[in-house]
Amino acid sequence: MARFLAFSAAFLASILAALAQPAAPAQQHETAAGNLSADFYVKPSCARPEDVTLPKPALTDRVNVQLYNTAIRNHNKQLEAFGACIDAYTGKASLDIDWILFTVNTAIAKANNSNPPSAPAAPGNMPSGFYPASDCIKPEPPQGAAPGVRDIKAMDAYNAQVKTFNASAAVFQECLKGYAARARADVARIEQAQASASHSKAQ
Repeated sequence: MARFLAFSAAFLASILAALAQPAAPAQQHETAAGNLSADFYVKPSCARPEDVTLPKPALTDRVNVQLYNTAIRNHNKQLEAFGACIDAYTGKASLDIDWILFTVNTAIAKANNSNPPSAPAAPGNMPSGFYPASDCIKPEPPQGAAPGVRDIKAMDAYNAQVKTFNASAAVFQECLKGYAARARADVARIEQAQASASHSKAQ
């Protein structure tokens, strides 16, 4: 008698573990396919202020010293606002990563017949629920008890159903594995955007 292919908890756990791994160097993800387009993630709208171009005047030149100091103060305020904008962007980017993990974990929970995780508390730079759900279709096992082994015709039909289910289950597991791997590539793109934004602040 053919046996059902179980949706292995260990297999599903391995998908989650792979998703949680730190990203590889950025260049390894430049061509990795995600569930979204490679340029899906929004860029920061923070405007870095131009450097002060006024020459530093002599201390005895009171008028130009005042103008220079005012320009420096304004520049510092703008630079502070720029840094706060970048910090807000990178913080919201972490929320967008949480939305991706939530969406993937929800698909895993559905496959494992377990309770779905809680959604992130707030949106990030992207709208809430922006990440596409998995389109992997979980097959349903044949209904009813297995026939008696002496009923050869019924057993053959049952075994055929089980084999069809097992083939579909294997396809489903590979589909879910690919979905999670592509999600990891999308997470890496957001991490790259975070790193780039932080670098612009540090310059």
